[in-house]
Amino acid sequence: ERKAREKHIEFLMRELSHRSKNLLAVVQAIAGQTARYSDSMNEFQTRFSQRLHAMARAQDLLVARNWEGAQLVDLVRSQMAPFTEDVSERIEMGGPELDLRPDAVHSITLALHELATNAAKYGALSVPDGRVAVSWELANADADGPRFRMSWREHSGPPVSAPDRKGFGHVVIADMVGNALRGNVDLRFESDGLRWTLDAPAASVIKR
Repeated sequence: ERKAREKHIEFLMRELSHRSKNLLAVVQAIAGQTARYSDSMNEFQTRFSQRLHAMARAQDLLVARNWEGAQLVDLVRSQMAPFTEDVSERIEMGGPELDLRPDAVHSITLALHELATNAAKYGALSVPDGRVAVSWELANADADGPRFRMSWREHSGPPVSAPDRKGFGHVVIADMVGNALRGNVDLRFESDGLRWTLDAPAASVIKR
């Protein structure tokens, strides 16, 4: 019994070491990219701190599930909470119950945080009547298996347009998330609000 406990502790320590290294690599990448797109130290400190807090909220969900993943609806709710006092009134969420892979949790966390930050500054969450609809689904299988699709749609907010200067947030939602999950992203700045859609293999996102 003692040997079994020791083996279990040893296994947990190896897992903790592995996951800690992965998390530190993500944090290092965020720090480097935030610095690259910041014009001042104050701007870097503010944006880096906000992104770390977003990652911390995601980590809380992962720890609660023994690092095995997180429910997508819980992740959306936790990432939207800092941007509106009542998530249920400003954020519409809809989709099946899905367990995300741990690495997908990090990628989708970054996308949600940057989308929400942009909405709070310039989009639907910057005005009292603005709303955001976040939805997801598992689509019919293609040659490579089922697809995961997630969309972010803003409405009842101010008119939006493509930014003149593309910062790290734009890179995250337009390129990084799609590349990390082996999928494609469609980003549109339409007259009635921003539209963002992720289409990726379910195997890259959903825990089996």
